[in-house]
Amino acid sequence: MINHDSKARLLIKRLCFDYMGGRFNGRGILSWKPDKGFHIEATVKNSGKALPPIPRFDFSDVSTENISETPNIKIWFQDGGWAVAKSVFILGNRRALKDGFLLVDFDKSIFFERSSVPNNSEWWTGSATFAVGDSIYLSDIVETKISIGTELDSTSQETGLFYEDETVELRCRKIANNRYEFKWALLKIKWDRKDCWEIAEAARWTLSILFGCVVRLLKRKITRGQQSLIEVQKQREGEKLQSHLSPCEAIRQVPSAVKKANFIKLLKFLIPKNPQAEFCKVAFYQIYEVSRQKHWQAKELLLATILEAFLRSIENRPFKPRGKGLDLKQSLERFRCKFLTDKWKKTCALAIETQERLRHRNAHPDWLVGDGGAFSKTRMDESFTDMCFLSQFYGYMILAIAGLNDLEPRFRQLTFSKK
Repeated sequence: MINHDSKARLLIKRLCFDYMGGRFNGRGILSWKPDKGFHIEATVKNSGKALPPIPRFDFSDVSTENISETPNIKIWFQDGGWAVAKSVFILGNRRALKDGFLLVDFDKSIFFERSSVPNNSEWWTGSATFAVGDSIYLSDIVETKISIGTELDSTSQETGLFYEDETVELRCRKIANNRYEFKWALLKIKWDRKDCWEIAEAARWTLSILFGCVVRLLKRKITRGQQSLIEVQKQREGEKLQSHLSPCEAIRQVPSAVKKANFIKLLKFLIPKNPQAEFCKVAFYQIYEVSRQKHWQAKELLLATILEAFLRSIENRPFKPRGKGLDLKQSLERFRCKFLTDKWKKTCALAIETQERLRHRNAHPDWLVGDGGAFSKTRMDESFTDMCFLSQFYGYMILAIAGLNDLEPRFRQLTFSKK
């Protein structure tokens, strides 16, 4: 098995995949570098349909690969283990493939290991390693003690998480700088085997949304009976959103018990695949894209458009040219009645006003820094305030859809210097 933190080269006894009607088999070497990912060098033979002719490259016509033409490559190793690389892009290597060579790079692979010891546990178990963009503060305390002989040498504390009920047990702790380990056990009679795999991604999204950072999954492992599945991904560092765009900044300033309840509720909501959970993920990712924008007016416009996209998606009302437009006030009121309470009426009205301000400023832009200009201090302070409020409002929308309907409308307030 590959060590995630070290380079490795494994001898491929056999590999196979289907591509564009061809059936390819071969052997070669799988290389792994933590910061580069995986690379296969192999000789292959095609026992199926011949590949179509490769046209000479035309700069006026850049082609892309159809997802149906990104094969899964199955790999068997000399030591008896096997793996699969899913949806590998082949297009740029078709010329080499016609000559009998496979040269491809990919970011992740799933390895399979089989134990000779039967596992009759009533629980699905697994673990994951995450890269986090910054330190996060979970609801529990993890205490580490170091002893020399019988004498206590030092004690350190970090935040972590422990949760258990009749059907699930969860643990999360810091294991290195910006690295966290997440472990779980799910009762088989209550959870599907697929849930045991998907919970790692659900935890990644939960940490990202609640702590305003992009968490990267580096490795996950689950055990099903006598078989273990280990996914290894290229090392990528986590990223921190700009602080005024963090969607749940105010929500984190709550007692530990409430913080844990919020975490568990959102995590359980994100485990199964459902459209509303996917909309919440897209909304957060859009906020992340806002944080990545270099130009301020692009930030404002992109953040403002999230509200309409969120509401259209929830109501399943795609935009239609020359069709009836979406009344944001009415749509948001329907959202409030379904997911929030009456105490959110004023806040929802303020969200509409804020969204309109950001959109209108960019419908009639300027680059002036003097009084009244888009880049004057007064207007920039107003923009910061509006973006901070709207990002947090989106965070509340996500949590409300996840089932946290009794949240108070509390928002972080920004203060500015008078200079």
